[in-house]
Amino acid sequence: MINLLGLSPNQIQVFLSTAGERVLVRSQPCLRLASRVLGDGDKDSRNRGTKDLPGLALLVGAGSDAPARMASIRLIAQQYCHRTGPDCSKCPLSAACVFHGREGGDMNLGRHD
Repeated sequence: MINLLGLSPNQIQVFLSTAGERVLVRSQPCLRLASRVLGDGDKDSRNRGTKDLPGLALLVGAGSDAPARMASIRLIAQQYCHRTGPDCSKCPLSAACVFHGREGGDMNLGRHD
C-alpha cells in the first residue's frame, strides 16, 4: 500500500517511523550523527552502517516518544551534522556531542559516504 503513495525509500522509512511501525531511520546522516554524538567513530571500520545501528538505537530509545526522537535526530542530522563542514555551533546536541567536544576534532569521525 505504501508503494502506491509514490514515496522514496527514505520517505517510506520516515512514514513508517511516524506511524510507529519502524522507528530507526537508517540513513547516512542519522548514522553519522549517532557516531559523532557518542564518539563511536572508527573511520577504518568495515560495514559502518551496521556497526552504528546500536548507537542510533541508544539515542532514539524506546517508548511512545521514540518516533518523535527519531524524527528530531533526522532533522538535526540533515541541518547540522554534514559529512564535511558540520555546523556544530548551531547544533542543539553540541553540548552532549563527543565530536564537538574534541579540540580540533577529526573530521572523518563518524564519516558515512
